[in-house]
Formats: sequence, C-alpha cells, structure tokens
Amino acid sequence: MYKGKTFIISGPSGVGKSTVLKELFQDRDDLYFSVSATTRPPRPGEIDGVHYHFTDVDEFRKMISEDAFLEYAEYVGNFYGTPKKFVDEAMEQGKDVVLDIEVQGALQVVHKRPDVVRIFIAPPSWQALEERLTSRGTDSPEKVQKRLVRAKVELQTANTYDYFVINDTVERAVREINAWASEKTHGKIEKIISDSNFAALLANAVYFKGSWYSSFYERNTKNEIFTDTNGQKKEISFLEDNCYWAGYSENDDCKLVKIGYHTGASERQVSMVIVLPNEGVALNSIRLSEQIQNADWKNEHVSIKLPKFHIESSFDLTDSLKSLGIKKAFDKDKADFSPMFGAKFAYLDTILQNTYIHVDENGTEAAAVTSSGSGGGGPAPFKPIPFVADHPFYFAIVDEINNEMLFAGQFAYAE
Repeated sequence: MYKGKTFIISGPSGVGKSTVLKELFQDRDDLYFSVSATTRPPRPGEIDGVHYHFTDVDEFRKMISEDAFLEYAEYVGNFYGTPKKFVDEAMEQGKDVVLDIEVQGALQVVHKRPDVVRIFIAPPSWQALEERLTSRGTDSPEKVQKRLVRAKVELQTANTYDYFVINDTVERAVREINAWASEKTHGKIEKIISDSNFAALLANAVYFKGSWYSSFYERNTKNEIFTDTNGQKKEISFLEDNCYWAGYSENDDCKLVKIGYHTGASERQVSMVIVLPNEGVALNSIRLSEQIQNADWKNEHVSIKLPKFHIESSFDLTDSLKSLGIKKAFDKDKADFSPMFGAKFAYLDTILQNTYIHVDENGTEAAAVTSSGSGGGGPAPFKPIPFVADHPFYFAIVDEINNEMLFAGQFAYAE
C-alpha cells in the first residue's frame, strides 16, 4: 500500500498561506491537513479542532514533555506545534500530509524526517506583504511590526526550501504547488534534487523513449518477482528474451549487458547499459561510470529478464551554465530579480532538467527482424548467458560514438 508523504508549507504571516491551502484542498480526498496545536487565542470564525487545537501553555508544555510533537516553536509570543499522532495515522492510510508551519518548526521536521518536501510561499513584494498584514485588521500596529521583522528573517531562509512559490495570485500559487506535489507523489522520483538549496527554479523537461534495436516480443512478457533495496518482494512485469544478441561483460562485482536503440544509422549509436550486482554485492558499492568504462564487451547470446519500467529523474545544469559565462544571476550579492519578484531577496541558484525514460517491449519493424535472426542447421548448440535483473540495478543511456553517458539512474523499488 502506498504510504503518504509529508509536505511543509511555510511563509511569512500575511502571505496568504491559509487561502492557498483552502484552494489546494478543494475536491482532494488524498490529502490530509495537519491541524496544529497553539496557545494563541482563536480568531473570529476559527473552530477548535478544525483550524487549530487551541490549548493553554501548561497543556502545551505537558505535550512537549511527552514527546507528542513532530515539531513545535514559539512564534510572536505564542506556541505552535504539530502533533505526531494525526500525521502518522494519515500517512499509514495512504494520504499525503500537508503541514502549515513556520521555518523553525520546518527545520525540526527535516531533522527527524529528511524525506519531507518543503515549499516556501513568498509575497510578490515587500509592499504587498505590508498591505496584507495591515488590511486584514487582526493585529495591533505593534504586532504587525513584529510580524514584519519576523518576515525578513523568514525570507532569508527561503533558499533552504525545496520549492519557492510567489503568491501574486492564489490561482497561480495553487497551480504551482499542485504541479510539483503531483510529480512528487505520483511520479517515480523521491526528490527533484538531492541538495534542496535554491530560491528560484528554472526547469526544462525532456522526454526520452527509445526503440530497441532488437525488440522484445510482448508475448514473452511475464510477471516475475522483483526484490527491492529493503528486501521487499513484488510481482511485476518483466521483458524476456531467451536468446538476445547483446553486448555483455562481467567481473567479480557485477554483470553488464548493453542493449542498443534503433537510431536509423547503420551502427548502434545509443545503448542502454544495465549494471546488475552479483549476489552479496550492494548496489551502492558499485561505481557505475567505472564499470562502464572498464567493461570488456563481447557480443553474446544472453537470456535477458528485465523489468518494464518508466522513471522520471532530473539533472542539475547549474555548473555547466556557469562555465558558459552565466554567473551574475547565480551570485546572491549581484543578482537582481526584483522586476520578477518585487524585492531583491532572490537569486538564481539551481537550473534543472527533468527527464522521462520509458522501457517496454516496443521496437521498430527492422529491429523485430533483427531480433528473430538465429541461424538454422550447422552450429553446435549453445547455452545463452543468464541475465536476470530481479534485484536493484543501475542503468545508463550511453552515446556509443562519443563514449559518453547521456544520463543514468537506478531501479531499486518496484511501484
């Protein structure tokens, strides 16, 4: 059963988080909003247990002593905290949990649960934030000033979040959050980047679907057991060919097979290389690039069993663009994105390219002809080399002409 993920929404007071969340949760039964506990008095219209669990300071401190919070913090003279119980129950039910918490609490959650996704909502400008806080009329002028002072501190932490959304309109903010949340929960990637440290995001999606030089027949596709990194077993579809002509190499650590893509050229120019650890060898102990570079390739008849899969992944192009001379935009002291954001608190930190890979039986007509070629008569019987990818493996798309990896990944969990 799918176990839910945790999303953190943070941003300065007055940025419109409550309105964004209200829109986000419309017609969504797969999301659970974590109701925080707080010691602040209820505002007009707020309902205990719906908007907050309202409590007093003594009860709140008791809950702290019982380790009942996933996080807690003091904010403008009041305590706020996220009870663990309700979050864990919702995730076990397969729901994704959204936490509306400030930056202090977010750091606590990340320390305890590093796989959370953090989204920072910022105002379109400093002036807009001041106007929102003043016009809502819920705080005294002194408290508004406290919130503005706090907002300056919070905006400085925005570049530590996974995603950065400008709430110039609720519709735009909700659209962006939904897009990224959908990718996180329904795609195949745990994180869009491993280092969540950016304030502005430029993403470019690339779709890759290669046709095998020699296709796999759909009639041979069967369900087999795949054992994932955690030792969990799951029955999934495997491509199978008992006599596939492919590049093959092996050593003490792993087996490698090279399956070509049809490019229209007389020679194979692009191939997928599968690196499969031998029994007792951990996947993370193998260096993919070294294995491919040092492989002693031979064309062999291989009995292949390979999972059908599609994987979404992403690549950080920041260093490449810096080397081409795009530097000022990445300098937090020199970058000026105020025409976009209305304030000079952002700089370009990360440029990403998303990639989609789809692996199934399909190939071209010519490839189908190639796959069927095994001579009759004369040659002595042979036994194809078994290659059964029923446990985690690396894969790489390789440019054969330039001997370069175009991109790489791993298949470690069957979904």
